[in-house]
Amino acid sequence: GATFAWFTDTASTGVNKIQAGNLDVQLVDENGNSLEGKTLEFKKAANAAEGEAVLWEPGCTYELPAVYVKNNGKLALKYKVAITGINGSAKLNEVIDWTINDADLSADHSLSAGATSEALTIKGHMKESAGNEYMNESIDGIAITVYATQDTVESDSFTNQYDKNAAYPVVNVTELKEALTNGGVVAVTKDIHTNNIEDTAAARIVISQPTTLNLEKKIITPDNMGNNNTNFCALIVDADTTINAGENGGIDTGVNGGYGINVRNGATLT
Repeated sequence: GATFAWFTDTASTGVNKIQAGNLDVQLVDENGNSLEGKTLEFKKAANAAEGEAVLWEPGCTYELPAVYVKNNGKLALKYKVAITGINGSAKLNEVIDWTINDADLSADHSLSAGATSEALTIKGHMKESAGNEYMNESIDGIAITVYATQDTVESDSFTNQYDKNAAYPVVNVTELKEALTNGGVVAVTKDIHTNNIEDTAAARIVISQPTTLNLEKKIITPDNMGNNNTNFCALIVDADTTINAGENGGIDTGVNGGYGINVRNGATLT
């Protein structure tokens, strides 16, 4: 037999390190000081009597001191501002219109890495149509929350549109229901409760579009469904869904029981 040899060779080049970006948003005052854990007070008119209480009535408008959104991260972001943490009379909040710099509070804003927004002035206007049923109602625990997610700025090897569907984090049952009507990736960043809703149909959370539900170790649960819980279900799955619960996260059935998840209409749940 004959002996064969093959010519061989190799070539290599270095590749720059892989560095993941980060998303980091902060609320600050005009001096750049963090407002985390601070309490803002509504401003009175310049000619108001000293010590005059802030009392809401139909037609009044109160504003908060200016705040700023700071992007401390390395990635551009888009954000929106919301009024959250409402305790007491949610009914009273129904007749208060909130704006930011006189525009809709839910509008999206963009902020490049390391940048700080313009001064943001949040105002609340009590509707002139508010009737006597709102007298003596009160709200406390109000907070200003900034939701941030990736923006279509940085490019990969092909385009800057890879994160065009980036969703805002979800922190309450209203936002969750709205997000699940659109589907896609939904990230829950706080435990969500249905807050003593007696109507079982209104308390149900329905996934109607293909969804990846990232619970990030959080729990979705009804607080209390009253006395008629026999047929109650916390989550209805009507479209193909993947739930990533994380450690100790998941779907609960509430203090009065019921069952957690109902998969129907041919949907698949992973």
